[in-house]
Amino acid sequence: MKSFKVAKLTKACHIALLGTSSMLMLSNAAFAAEEINANDAASEEVEVIEVTGFRASEQQSRDIKKEAVGVVDAIIAEDIGKMPDDNVAEALQRVTGISITRANGEGSQVSVRGMAPNLNRIVVNGKTLTSAGDDQAVGLEAFSSGLLERVEVFKTPGASMVEGSLGATISLKTRRALDAKKRKIVVSANAGYSDLSEEVDPKLQLNYIDQFFDNKFGFAGNLNYEKRRNRQDGMEVFGYIMPTSVTGGKKGAPGTITDPEEGVIRSLPEGHPDRFFNGEDLGPFGAARPNNFNFRQYQQERERIGGSASFEYRPNDSTEFVFDIGASTYDVEQDRYQFSLGPNYINPDTMILNDNNTVVYGDGYLTDENGIPNPDDMGNMVSNNAWSTKEETNYIVGLDASKNFDRLSISGSIGYSYTELETPESFRLSFNTSHAGVRTPYSFDSRLGDMPSILFGEEDAHLEPSRYTIQAVTSSTDMTEDDEISAKFDLDYDLDFHWIQTLEFGVRATKRNKDRISDAPRFTSSAEGVNQYNWNMTLADDGVQGDFPVNDFYDGVSGNTIHSWPIANLDASLAGFGITKEELQNSELSDPNKLNGYNIEEQTQAAYIMANFENDSGSLVGNVGVRFVHTDTTSTGGVKEGDEIVITDFENDYDNVLPSLNLRYSFTDETILRFAAGRVMARPSFGEIAPRLSISSSDATGKIKGGNPYLDPYLSDQVDLSLEYYMGDSGMVSLGLFYKDIEDYILKTTVVSPYYDSSGECYLGGDGSDVDEDGCKLFEITRPINGPSSEVVGAEVNVYRDLDFLPSFWSNFSIKFNYTYNDSTAEIVDPNTGEVVEGTEFPLEGLSEHTTNATLAYETHDFGIRLSHNYRSEYLNSAFGSQNNAQYVDDYQQFDLSGSYKINDSIKVVIKAVNITDEEKTAYFDQLPYWEQIGSTERLKYYNTNGRRYSIGVTASF
Repeated sequence: MKSFKVAKLTKACHIALLGTSSMLMLSNAAFAAEEINANDAASEEVEVIEVTGFRASEQQSRDIKKEAVGVVDAIIAEDIGKMPDDNVAEALQRVTGISITRANGEGSQVSVRGMAPNLNRIVVNGKTLTSAGDDQAVGLEAFSSGLLERVEVFKTPGASMVEGSLGATISLKTRRALDAKKRKIVVSANAGYSDLSEEVDPKLQLNYIDQFFDNKFGFAGNLNYEKRRNRQDGMEVFGYIMPTSVTGGKKGAPGTITDPEEGVIRSLPEGHPDRFFNGEDLGPFGAARPNNFNFRQYQQERERIGGSASFEYRPNDSTEFVFDIGASTYDVEQDRYQFSLGPNYINPDTMILNDNNTVVYGDGYLTDENGIPNPDDMGNMVSNNAWSTKEETNYIVGLDASKNFDRLSISGSIGYSYTELETPESFRLSFNTSHAGVRTPYSFDSRLGDMPSILFGEEDAHLEPSRYTIQAVTSSTDMTEDDEISAKFDLDYDLDFHWIQTLEFGVRATKRNKDRISDAPRFTSSAEGVNQYNWNMTLADDGVQGDFPVNDFYDGVSGNTIHSWPIANLDASLAGFGITKEELQNSELSDPNKLNGYNIEEQTQAAYIMANFENDSGSLVGNVGVRFVHTDTTSTGGVKEGDEIVITDFENDYDNVLPSLNLRYSFTDETILRFAAGRVMARPSFGEIAPRLSISSSDATGKIKGGNPYLDPYLSDQVDLSLEYYMGDSGMVSLGLFYKDIEDYILKTTVVSPYYDSSGECYLGGDGSDVDEDGCKLFEITRPINGPSSEVVGAEVNVYRDLDFLPSFWSNFSIKFNYTYNDSTAEIVDPNTGEVVEGTEFPLEGLSEHTTNATLAYETHDFGIRLSHNYRSEYLNSAFGSQNNAQYVDDYQQFDLSGSYKINDSIKVVIKAVNITDEEKTAYFDQLPYWEQIGSTERLKYYNTNGRRYSIGVTASF
């Protein structure tokens, strides 16, 4: 698929980074003496109270990593309210082993060592961040980085660490006023500009830190406001249908067969007409053709208001109380316009295939209700128009207290976290050319550029609004609430018995509740009792058509692609249809959807014991311990049998024992070896255990679809080994190896099995051929299950070096580079049979084999500039995606540039440019069955562009 051009600017950025990194290959002798002197002069006190630059923040990050017992990486704010990136996720992508997913071009969710976002735990001051989605993954774009003092990533577990992560625990820490020692006020104002949306957006931030009563009481506060307008231009193909039918049929050719024993899905028997093209037998899978082309234009406006406050009280050196509170609101308005073309059938006389049997050119036909192609019925087009508003609210509150005695330290905390996501308005209007029987012949050609070219029989025929007649009118509302209350109590006892320094004990209890309510009233022309509405309305009617929001849709993309299409005006369309917004939202169809909604209550209790030890010389330091965890879940949701939906409770519980060992051995003050081993767990997502069951129990084998309230958690046994070399304050080099053996990996599949209700009783009945030996009825059950095991093996390389050994201005340069390699293997479970396909393996979903981060920085007292590069190789997004195609997200790289200049000791000007080479994000499909992969990137899934972002700001400190 990659005919994309590599921009000259991209090449120049690569040369700048790689060329400077070659300086690291200079002889060690040139700066060995300097390192020794630096180490001799190093102070035992590594804490730096005020961070004032890139080098200082990197030094603190290295100190945290060096002094940790396990494998830990950190990001330190360069100054109050100044993380290296405005977005927390984008700052985290600079950490070794972390990759991110982006929403509308902005960093959103975080993966660690290939583990998906919902398999990592994110906390603020030790309190869990709740989430707005169906799983535990947190979208960090709703969280301001301005209030953070540091971010720590714990990749290896200790018994005292809270369970719930297969990848890492990511700890976000706000600044403490009593550590700052003096009052400080920081005010910043930024103006941001997106070259795609062509909008200028404001961002304001205030940080205040102060101490009172002889430094016994401290206050740290933050207020922030941000408005941002995004635009995304996109195109998506909804899967590739295999085989391409010359005999008709939307989903595949008649006469296809399934043979799970041979690992084949929908194959063609020998002699089937769909196997042949120009007299050549294409094999059992025939040719693949695109199922649908969908061009999309997004306009999004969001507004974020947030704040935090921290109150500290230290009456003496042994006692401390801390109260933290944070809150934010995140409002989003989005307009989405989509143009769809669905051929259903490709004229075999016009098809052109590439070497991978993918149709790259063809004339699109439609088929009748019997699947018979009709050359006179061509070119179905749909204009889908959607408008929505979303309101997200987050609160997090915590109270911590600690007291140190002679040999005993006690601490306790209680916390509360709350997230609410509401969609108060969402409307969708669909206009379809097939509704009026108006057809437009067209062909497609994917050989002409980055995007498929659409060739209409009549020039600009898709722009004629009279061809589009109203097909459906939809409204939906949705609300998700997620809250957790937690309490913990810890004891540290100074044992000082031989090598054992301290013993730690602790208990923790939580109660979390996830609640979702949704409804979606939908009017279609085929529904009963809707004749009073204007089903003859077209986009050409007076006032119905709206203005296309942009005049440069995909202007810079090669190929004869779509650049605009007729869209609807919401208010005028509803008026012409004969309904108001209020009538649509309050229609009799708008009752909450009992099948889509759910309530899940999760209660956990945990206890641990851990010993911290150190040998007599202090060269060996470590901890060993075990954590015991009990989890109870009650999943409440709809169970639909026939036309009746019954709200049903399902209960599940499980116990886990999680041992851990962490060792740090110092060969010298500069060279450290680490080893860690342990068992970790991550709970199933709420969406996976929500019932949402549909049961069809006819005399034949029944069908059940939905969630699985009885899922067990993911479990992983993991081992880490790393070697680190520290060059005083000037740099470090580390090499790490890690291994994860994951059990009970959760995947969605279909199995033939009895179904047992919440009371443990199975369904009876059937004609004798669809029951098991106990008389229980057999069902085809499609739901998540705990699947077979999988393995992840990886390596991490981390290099940082101040080039202060070089002469003149060259000594102001610094370079940072890290690389992570992941290799994973997992068994394939056929989603149609639920059986493991022997002799097959695939990578874990969401895991990139290669990730790199590189930063080249230049810094003086008054001036600083930084060029950063981030790269993530392709990854499997879904083994069985649209039309059961394996879906990959293509590799992605991004260059970011930032600079700052101190006008004086109080005022600094900061400029930033994000995605300066204007990279696109793409995905593609590969062949199915999975074990017959052809490694093709030519079957485009989507092509999205978000453009560059720029900002300029002023920061004043008092």
